[in-house]
Amino acid sequence: MANGIAQKAIALVLELAKHNRLDPIDLNGHGETTFREGWTDICFALIERGVRVRITSNFAKSFDETELEALASMDEIAISIDTMDPKLLRDVRRKVDLRQIVTNVAFVRATAPRLHRRPPAFAFLRILRSISPPSDFDTAGYLEANPDVKSAAQDPVDHFMRWGRLEGRPLMATDADQHREAGK
Repeated sequence: MANGIAQKAIALVLELAKHNRLDPIDLNGHGETTFREGWTDICFALIERGVRVRITSNFAKSFDETELEALASMDEIAISIDTMDPKLLRDVRRKVDLRQIVTNVAFVRATAPRLHRRPPAFAFLRILRSISPPSDFDTAGYLEANPDVKSAAQDPVDHFMRWGRLEGRPLMATDADQHREAGK
C-alpha cells in the first residue's frame, strides 16, 4: 500500500470509515495520485467500506485494467488539465497528449457497466487560455477601477479574461473616471 506516515493516515481513515460515514473522500496524493504505488488498494479498501471516492488526476498515462476498475468505481473524477488546445497543452505539459486523456475517459466509461456501476461524473479543472492579459495589467488598478469585482472578492485577472475585456471594463481608476465622464 503506502509507506510511513501515509500508511498510518490511511489506516486511521479506514478505521474511521468502519464506524462513521465519511462521504466522499478525495483521493489525492502529492503530485499525480495515479503514479503512487498502491493507490488502487486504498481506493478499493474505501469503496468496500461503502465510502464514495473522488479523485483529481491529469489522466495523462495509459491505465491498466485494475486502475480502470478503480477509476470506474468512483463517483467523480476531476481531470486537471491546463488547456483544451492541443498545441498549447504540448507547450505547457510536453508529455501530456489530449488524445490519451480522451481515450482514458472513454475506457473508464466503458469499464463502469462491466462492474454494474454508473460511470463516474467527470469535471475538467484549471483551464488556461492562449490569450493573456495585457503586459501592463495591474491587478490593484483593475480592482480600484472595478469596485464590484473587488467587493465580490473575484480574482482580477480571471475576471478580466472572462468578462472584463469583453465588457470593455477599465483597466485603471483613471480609465474608469474617463469612462464615467463619457457616459454623462
